[in-house]
Amino acid sequence: MPTHTMLVFSNPAVGREDEFNRWYDQQHIPDILNVPGFVAAQRFRLSNPQPRPEQQKYAYAVVYDIETDDLDGTLSALASAAKGMTMTDAMQRPALQSVFSAVGPRVEIPRRK
Repeated sequence: MPTHTMLVFSNPAVGREDEFNRWYDQQHIPDILNVPGFVAAQRFRLSNPQPRPEQQKYAYAVVYDIETDDLDGTLSALASAAKGMTMTDAMQRPALQSVFSAVGPRVEIPRRK
């Protein structure tokens, strides 16, 4: 089955980072993972240091793993489901969202014992 990755970059509203994080972890990620085709999610916070700190616009990222034979249908299902999702004003707008499709296999180094 084809695999895809959706990347979402965002920032919390000023002074509302705890609320933003609770909403993402307890509400939004579970809502997204209820959409058929979305199989996993992991959140990240921008590291310090950065190789080019002047280019950093977003403090948070979420990586969603998608497995589907019908990406258009899955993204349509997400758009439909989003209409009923609980959102928060603890997140600054706009967020940046992009979907990438795998073009090669995942390559990993062997684990050392």
